[in-house]
Amino acid sequence: MKWNWQRIVWLGVLTLVYFWMGKLGLRLAFFDENASPVWPPTGLALAAMLLLGYWVWPAILIGAFWVNWTTTQSSHAPLVCLAIALGNTLEAVLGAMLTRRFAKGIAAFDRAGDMWRYVLVAAVPSTILSASIGVCALMIARLDTWDRFLTVWLTWWTGNLISNLIVAPLLIIWLGKRLKRCAPRRLAEAGLLLVCTIVLSEVMFGVSFETHSELYPVTPLGIPLLLWAGFRFHQRGAIGTAAVMAAFAVGGTFRKFGPFWVGGHANDSLLLLQMFMGTVTLTALFVAAIVAEREELFEREKAARAEAQRANQAKDRFLAMLSHELRTPLTPVLLTASMLEKNTDLPDASLADVRLIRRNVELEARLIDDLLDLSRITNGKMSLNRQSIQVQTLIDAVQNMIDAEVKAKGISLRIEARATQDWVDADAVRLQQVLWNILKNAVKFTPEGGEIAVRTWNEGEDSARLLVEVRDTGIGIKPELLGGLFTPFDQGGFHTTQRFGGLGLGLTISKAIVDMHGGKIVATSDGEGRGATFTLTLPVLATERLAVPQTPAVMAQDIATDSPISVLLVEDHEDTLRMLRRLLEHAGFAVAGAISIGTAMTLLDEKRFDVLVSDIGLGEESGYDLLRQIRARGIELPGIALTGFGMDQDLAQSRMAGFAAHLTKPVEVWRLTQTIREVTTAQTSET
Repeated sequence: MKWNWQRIVWLGVLTLVYFWMGKLGLRLAFFDENASPVWPPTGLALAAMLLLGYWVWPAILIGAFWVNWTTTQSSHAPLVCLAIALGNTLEAVLGAMLTRRFAKGIAAFDRAGDMWRYVLVAAVPSTILSASIGVCALMIARLDTWDRFLTVWLTWWTGNLISNLIVAPLLIIWLGKRLKRCAPRRLAEAGLLLVCTIVLSEVMFGVSFETHSELYPVTPLGIPLLLWAGFRFHQRGAIGTAAVMAAFAVGGTFRKFGPFWVGGHANDSLLLLQMFMGTVTLTALFVAAIVAEREELFEREKAARAEAQRANQAKDRFLAMLSHELRTPLTPVLLTASMLEKNTDLPDASLADVRLIRRNVELEARLIDDLLDLSRITNGKMSLNRQSIQVQTLIDAVQNMIDAEVKAKGISLRIEARATQDWVDADAVRLQQVLWNILKNAVKFTPEGGEIAVRTWNEGEDSARLLVEVRDTGIGIKPELLGGLFTPFDQGGFHTTQRFGGLGLGLTISKAIVDMHGGKIVATSDGEGRGATFTLTLPVLATERLAVPQTPAVMAQDIATDSPISVLLVEDHEDTLRMLRRLLEHAGFAVAGAISIGTAMTLLDEKRFDVLVSDIGLGEESGYDLLRQIRARGIELPGIALTGFGMDQDLAQSRMAGFAAHLTKPVEVWRLTQTIREVTTAQTSET
């Protein structure tokens, strides 16, 4: 019952407003008492239908009948009044139905495409219907003559159409959506726009141009105001500005002022004015809709970028944690295998098993590194630490690294160093990784007793390019598979993957690294069973830069030390702590182990150490916390981070925290011992 009373109230209010607007419009009916070029009720009726529903039709019918019944001519013809009222009601119902069906209802002004459909499919047909019914009723009742049909119909239709282009959008846009709170500066700008609109509208439409012809060029300045409103305040600003301007224009023309007054022809003047206001309003609304669409798209894209960045960060965190969790249990396995390999008392069969374990753990660690490298490449986060490098030393280092596998398979490895210039500006670690990947693949896909040839030479003007060729007598590559060889996770077919294993990332990463160095890598093969050739091309370093000292390549061999280096080893994984301690002691270091930060700080109180080797993840605390506490005590102890976290941000965070080096688990003993020696040597030279 409460809702029914509300509807009754709404119907009463709408009837009164419709009647008042109708009377206001008929005051401007100069050509025919029932046909006005300015008819606000049409827009009111359509907006009410769209905002409230079809149930408001009685208010439109009664209001339209009431307006025409109280008009001098038609008051003597109640059937004519009823016909006109029915036409106005059908116009609103048809307009609302077409707008909802084809232009998304009250959202018709949110998109330029929907606005076109609103105008062409809803506003124009519905107003044609109303004008035709109303004018025909007047002519049939002989309240007007048929020779004036076209002029009366055009006046009637123009008033209805422009009302649907100004009044209906004004009500729908301002009442259809909740107003958002604006910043003070935004409100100030809106106030300035309103003042400028009022002042300029008064100048354009409130002055007689017959006596003030010098003001005539001011008229087009209304368009920039509408564009300002559309660009800055979108649909609400555009239609609000247009409505204020239209009110001044109609009032000024009614008083025979403004540029649209054509002298003695009030109806023609108002028709010209209505066409102008409808056109500029529609243009402003289109501009506002397009601007709003672009801003919405920009905000969506911005939100999508932010979401993608959050997802990317979450992926990086997941990869970092996955890397840590996978590396941590691999570390004691690799360390144990490395220690057992040195045991000369083991039978040959057991020693072969130990080597098998070590190789597979190293392969697992390599797979983890490849996944992290692929993530760096995909996100554009891989960086190079360039320096002057002699490529031959890297080839020699890689040869030492794969020597055991080459001998185990009885492969003949031949190196022909024909290049006279093999110095390049490169990242030694990354370039060695490329060479290792290529040679490792050659060994992997070459059967026992096969051959691998590595050849270097120069070509180009002044030997500007260095070429490194790795040719094997392995399984070869089918011609149709060569194109996807450097694609991630592509190993040349399912059967190859099933037979040889791996993720197929090594060549993808190698190509990315070579591209970053300004070089290229090419693979060729005569077909299946005929081997493969990989050719690496790099720009040679300019002669004048060869004086830069070279960083020696990392060699895969244990580096023991007789120096009395005292190591504080902090690791919360008991198996890793135990094995690391044994191996470091075997290498000649004095090692004290701590499983927590508290234990480490206690050991520091009792003894002086030369170097700290600490895990980063230490339960609820971290290696960074440990290093900060050590620094807080004024102890200058160089630190080496030994952790399963190996992302670029992890390395950067280690450096910022004060660690002198960052090693990723599982670590080879020779690399750890070498790093300890380098860090302590650097600390000694500084002091």
